[in-house]
Amino acid sequence: MDIDVVTPDRWPDLVQLFERPGPRGGVPVPGHCWCMLWRDKLDTRADRKAGLKSVVDEGRSPGLIAYVDGQPAGWVAVAPREDHDRLQRSRNYGPEPDDDNVYAVTCLYVDRALRGTGVASALLDAAIDYARSAGATALEAFPKTDIAPHAQANRRAVEPKRTTAGWAAARRTSPEDSSPSATPAQEPSCA
Repeated sequence: MDIDVVTPDRWPDLVQLFERPGPRGGVPVPGHCWCMLWRDKLDTRADRKAGLKSVVDEGRSPGLIAYVDGQPAGWVAVAPREDHDRLQRSRNYGPEPDDDNVYAVTCLYVDRALRGTGVASALLDAAIDYARSAGATALEAFPKTDIAPHAQANRRAVEPKRTTAGWAAARRTSPEDSSPSATPAQEPSCA
C-alpha cells in the first residue's frame, strides 16, 4: 500500500475514488459532499467538486490518498483546521483559546471492496505523521461513536478504531455528544 498527499497530478485518482460506482451503481458518499462540508457552503455537487479541486490546484493539500496495487483505495481529509471556515465558526467544534496549529481529520473513506483490510488504519497513521511533520500541535477528529450496528461499515470512524490508533478524547461539547474532538495520545505509538 502507498499513501500520498493529494496534489494536482493525483486529482484524477481522487475523482476516480469518489465517483467509482458502488454495488448498486450509486456514487459513494464522498462523491456527493467532496469533503467540503467544513470548508465552505456550496450548494451543488459540481460546486463542491470544483471547490475541492480549487484547494488542490492552489497547492493546499486537502488530504491523503491510499493506493492498493496501484489503484485508489481510500482517502483521509487532513488539513489545518483554519482551512475549514465552517469548523472554525462552529459553536461546538470551533477553536479553543490556546489552540495553535491544530489539524483536523474531517473525513475517512475506504472503497467498499477494501474495508477491513487495514487501509483505514494506515490512513489514520499517515494522517498523524503528515500533521506532525507539518508542525501540528494537535490533530482533531470527529468520530461517530453511536453508529447503529447495521451501519458500522460506513465511512465514519468509530470509537474503538480511534482508541486503538492511540487517540485520546480531548473534549466533548456535552455529556451526550457522540462525536468527540480527539487528539493523538502521548503514547509511544504516536510519539
